[in-house]
Amino acid sequence: MKKYDVNISNLATLLTINIQGDGSELLEYLPQPHKYHRYNLEAYQLQYLLSGVFWTAKSSKYLNDMLLRLNISMDIKSIEYKSVSATKNDYELNLFQNLKSLNKKVFIPRANKHDDSVFWGLKLFMEHYVGKDGFVPYSTLFEYAHTHYHDHIKDFSTLKAKCRSVWNYYEAKNWETDKYIRKYTDEELKMSRTEHIKKVHKNRSDDTYKKIVNTITGMFGNEYKKASTSTGWNISKLAKELRLSRTTVTKYIKEYEEKKA
Repeated sequence: MKKYDVNISNLATLLTINIQGDGSELLEYLPQPHKYHRYNLEAYQLQYLLSGVFWTAKSSKYLNDMLLRLNISMDIKSIEYKSVSATKNDYELNLFQNLKSLNKKVFIPRANKHDDSVFWGLKLFMEHYVGKDGFVPYSTLFEYAHTHYHDHIKDFSTLKAKCRSVWNYYEAKNWETDKYIRKYTDEELKMSRTEHIKKVHKNRSDDTYKKIVNTITGMFGNEYKKASTSTGWNISKLAKELRLSRTTVTKYIKEYEEKKA
């Protein structure tokens, strides 16, 4: 039986993710999982039920983009997914919007207008020996190039030009290797991450508060009042409808009523 012979409206996708981390990744980037299992202090597994299946080219692209964003947002050890029966609690992909965005621009390294393996081979050679010995004679570089790359170059003058280009580059830098300069210290990165997590928590808190308030003050707000009183709220019904815990609903209703008073 082909995939499309079944009623796909009755299917969902079970996504299983194994993550290396302390759990802060879940708070920062991911929605509440349907299932959670911790292997140890540094590794855990999450499972999500995603609405529908991803069998068409368009839907498969959406899923693959999300999986790529997962990989750049945290240390993913493995990802598996399969089709299962749908439930009322399946998630849409837009709930994963806190994941890091994909960089659509492809970076192509270029130096002195040479963009080939020979040029970068010569540059790596110079990086190694400049870092080790400081000055490197031009003859040493050319001897290396002629030994390793004479079959890769159309003519002798092209090989000489590449060698001269690389050698001139390091001469102009006063025989220093390329250095990566960090923008932030470890402490600054840690502080930045902490502040970001706090911001994420606050945004989620604000969104939850608005969701509850919009529900009880909206057109159908009276449906969530207790039958025995005109002022109390049916916390259980609200929690079920909004997929929140009773504690969370109680907390934000109390906050709303205090502000209103």
